[in-house]
Amino acid sequence: MRVLYAMGSINVEIGGPARSAQGLVCGLERLGVETTLLSFLPGDRPWYQGVRRFVAAERRGYGGMREVIARAFDQARPEVVHSNGLWMPCIHMTIREAVRRGIPVIHAPRGSCEPLAMQDKKWKKRLAWWTYVRRDLRSVDAFHVTSAEEAAHMRQLGFSQPIHVVPNAVELPEQDQGQWGRGKKEGDKRVVLYLGRIHVHKGLRELIAAWAQAANAGWTNGWELWLVGPDFGCKTELEALVQTLGIGAAVRFLDAVSDAEKWGVYAQADLFAMPSYSENFGLSIAESLYAGVPVIATNTTPWAELVEERCGWWIGLGVDPIVTALREAVGLSDEARELMGRRGRALVERKYIWDAIALQMRAVYESVLGIPWA
Repeated sequence: MRVLYAMGSINVEIGGPARSAQGLVCGLERLGVETTLLSFLPGDRPWYQGVRRFVAAERRGYGGMREVIARAFDQARPEVVHSNGLWMPCIHMTIREAVRRGIPVIHAPRGSCEPLAMQDKKWKKRLAWWTYVRRDLRSVDAFHVTSAEEAAHMRQLGFSQPIHVVPNAVELPEQDQGQWGRGKKEGDKRVVLYLGRIHVHKGLRELIAAWAQAANAGWTNGWELWLVGPDFGCKTELEALVQTLGIGAAVRFLDAVSDAEKWGVYAQADLFAMPSYSENFGLSIAESLYAGVPVIATNTTPWAELVEERCGWWIGLGVDPIVTALREAVGLSDEARELMGRRGRALVERKYIWDAIALQMRAVYESVLGIPWA
């Protein structure tokens, strides 16, 4: 089987889809699926050293891009195309080229159709929606989503094609970072970590406000809040909020870390917080669980398993639910949080490793191609 996996960018600072591309493509290759990764913003090519077939193309205007896409199709000779994301003309042209050649398309919106995402740059997206995006989505053979919630949103938009729910997975570190016990002594600081884009949609204003309430109540004595990641336009505002609330001594802002370095950051954390307004998966949640870190996440992320598997807290949006979860979480003993971390890691090892996810995706391709399940 030959697959062309197309996405607009592999810049890992943009978020999870760029990271998940490598894991899925490499997992498919290990299963014998000949997979070519096509990207239009090359980014950091060495990060993709595990990808055997890679086509990176810079944007060169409409005509040049169409030529590059046609050449990629000729080179990969795909039996199925797996396109990712919306709004970018390069993805539009990839879908149209596949339709023109009669090649089945599985499309992954990657959160682009979530209600919150649709409101960002609303009028520009509305124009694109009625100009070409809606037609593109109606022409694909099936959808790939990473959660049942995302599938429901696609149905609400009126699409009737098959929808396959296949989650993302964790790209395992080369070496474990010493998950259990974390090497901390009685007087050492404990850490609540957020790792991801520093973006208003991630609920970081609410997290900081909740941290201030917890600090003023004395619940977080001996704890620090770390906010780690690239600035998407609100870091200065958040830093000012921290100073206004008088909690600067207990909050640290750290720049983005590489994929190799992030595991060392997870290893220093005792809790992970993701109070996001919307996530179609939430890769950093899965990574934290693999690192043995219990997670506090909002119920706008698809992680009800945090409660079901007793490895975290799945809470409502807003400051008060975060305060309540923080009070309970920091009040636990190190041993109790370690036990939660072990359960979280077991969950990821059971369900969210790339080899297992690649098996599911291969079955999706076979279904679209009409290959009988063996």
